[in-house]
Amino acid sequence: MILQTGIRSWKISHQNTADIRRYIDREKQAFMMRLSGGTMLLAYMYVFLPDTGHFGFNLPMILRWAGAVLMLTGNLIFLVARLEMGRFWSAELTIQPDHRLIETGIFRFIRHPMYSGFLIFGLGLIFLSANLFGCFYLPVVAVLIFNRLPQEEQMMQEQFGEAYTQYKSRTHALIPGIF
Repeated sequence: MILQTGIRSWKISHQNTADIRRYIDREKQAFMMRLSGGTMLLAYMYVFLPDTGHFGFNLPMILRWAGAVLMLTGNLIFLVARLEMGRFWSAELTIQPDHRLIETGIFRFIRHPMYSGFLIFGLGLIFLSANLFGCFYLPVVAVLIFNRLPQEEQMMQEQFGEAYTQYKSRTHALIPGIF
């Protein structure tokens, strides 16, 4: 996973971007990739180290099951949003040729459902793992998301103008009716 993150960082820094408009600072993106890779490393440590029990905490089984449901829900939200975005999805902040604003499906309710899915998954991970290693994912992902969100909002506003302003007035960024 660390090797994959390194290769992706190198690839991003050496891409030809003639036909796609990108909206992210390369150094910042490389830092975010390393931060994400570090989180993955912690997850692997939790799974593969023989004794992580002393990092655990007691939770009732009902909360652990609730964590599993939250993780599944987060994954489902992510998957649905990803499928609805189709060819307009990119791991980077980009505007594709003939890009259009998606306002249907899950996007009727929130503008960034994939990010919501990550956050819900992270909350579930804390409860399901009942371990300090599980607690590292959510804050790291939250930093990544809240760092990227303003840039993505600006990119969409510049691309879609008044249509995006109207869309923003009907939806919230991450949590329907709240935020």
